[in-house]
Amino acid sequence: MREHFNKYATPPAHAVVTLHGESRQIYGFTAFPLAAPVGGAGICIFVRPPEDPSAFAPSYWTPLYVCGSHNMGDSGAMPRGILEQARRMGATHVLVHFCDRGDDARHAIAKDLVAALRPPLNAEGRRAAA
Repeated sequence: MREHFNKYATPPAHAVVTLHGESRQIYGFTAFPLAAPVGGAGICIFVRPPEDPSAFAPSYWTPLYVCGSHNMGDSGAMPRGILEQARRMGATHVLVHFCDRGDDARHAIAKDLVAALRPPLNAEGRRAAA
């Protein structure tokens, strides 16, 4: 069962993910391996597989960091070192919600998801994880 974790493949049943924001708005995401080149405007969430895949969880993926960007392929769009921190915490994939409705919309979606998911690398948790 853990073999797919080592190969960084996306399990087919977990390639498309829906997440609820704190507002209860539903957002659709597509899972990509971290090494996959993802570009364009949208929201990305660095994730890792669950510690215990058989345990009940609201989502298969454990979120580590949420951000919105006008160009997700631009490494300067994220805080310095965030990808390395996420990898140290076990990140294998990035969930992507493509959104070209402007910076305000992306910021609102990211804020809604951070409030609901409470990823450890956002806000105060980011400093503690360093």
